[in-house]
Amino acid sequence: MSVSLLTVGDRLSLEFEVADFAAVRSYVQEHYAGVTSKAAGIATVVTIEGEPFTFQNEWDDPCLISTSAKGDELLRSIHAHFADG
Repeated sequence: MSVSLLTVGDRLSLEFEVADFAAVRSYVQEHYAGVTSKAAGIATVVTIEGEPFTFQNEWDDPCLISTSAKGDELLRSIHAHFADG
């Protein structure tokens, strides 16, 4: 499984393979409260524990982009789970 964190401006982006999408989604839904999603043009706004993220899957390159410092911490935690696994 290939999950990585990239810096995008002042925020973080969790990058993963299309083949890993189901595993990432399942982990987030099982371990974090209040997960919702809503289409927003070419992207999807995903809310995890009250924090909004931008989800994009252009060119089969899915990513979840943080919009806040708390979101960055959530992405670090998700990344750590998959990096340790």
